[in-house]
Amino acid sequence: MDRRSQNGFTIIEILIVLALAAMILLVVFLAVPSLNRNERNTMRKSDARYIAAQRLQYNIDNQTVMNAGEFNCSTPHTSKLFCTYLTKGMTFYDLENVTFSNSGTTAPTTVPTVTDPNKIITDTYYRCDAQNRLAVVAPSARYSVVLYAIETAGGAQQQCLESSVFPL
Repeated sequence: MDRRSQNGFTIIEILIVLALAAMILLVVFLAVPSLNRNERNTMRKSDARYIAAQRLQYNIDNQTVMNAGEFNCSTPHTSKLFCTYLTKGMTFYDLENVTFSNSGTTAPTTVPTVTDPNKIITDTYYRCDAQNRLAVVAPSARYSVVLYAIETAGGAQQQCLESSVFPL
């Protein structure tokens, strides 16, 4: 009987198909976490821009800068008027993880940092460095920043977004 007339696959053909399937699965398993991480980072950036805009809007509406000191927006936040400005537009952060600091009328001596991608801080007397990663002390309380961290393959990386306390 002639071997060429037999139907079926050789072991080499089966191994090639299995290797190709394994490579496709590997690409999918590597891409999905990266896509999810990018989606979360996009939401974080959107929330940071929203918080910066709402902080400015709060100051314009109330014709005042928020009181000095630090507070968070954990419930109940009814006495914290600024927190009510944030209740509708955030997609990633919840109010429990938003912290507002205000250095008052004196430039601060320590610079805040954010290492947890689930936390976000806004503070006065700061500007962002050239890479928009770190806050640096600014000459006036008219400046403020929103600090948040994004996820990267190497871990969390702080991001800095400048916002004005009042329109300059």
